[in-house]
Amino acid sequence: MGSLLVLVVFEATALLFVGLGIPLLRRKVPPNWFYGFRTPSTLRDEPLWYEVNARTGADMIAIGVVLAVLAPVLYAACDSLEVWALACVAWLLGGALFMTVHGFVMIREHGRRRD
Repeated sequence: MGSLLVLVVFEATALLFVGLGIPLLRRKVPPNWFYGFRTPSTLRDEPLWYEVNARTGADMIAIGVVLAVLAPVLYAACDSLEVWALACVAWLLGGALFMTVHGFVMIREHGRRRD
């Protein structure tokens, strides 16, 4: 029963990633201090905000969709709850790291284009 609850938590997390990513991808979230890829650069430059956050939203959606598929597949395939949960958490952490690096790379490239 405990492992089923963990599966539900991973699926809810996947839905949260997708749900939070869609408004960013659609460029519906204006610059703010609470939601989005918030840095001094993106908050200062509105076109940059929308560019970086649209990509971040797409990344979030991809991470969420993969987690939504990965979690039940690994749940069925793994004999160990710990290995399964660790794989799902690793996907989330790796995805978060990728999103962060991707956003900062975009900011750096934007600065180079302006120079």
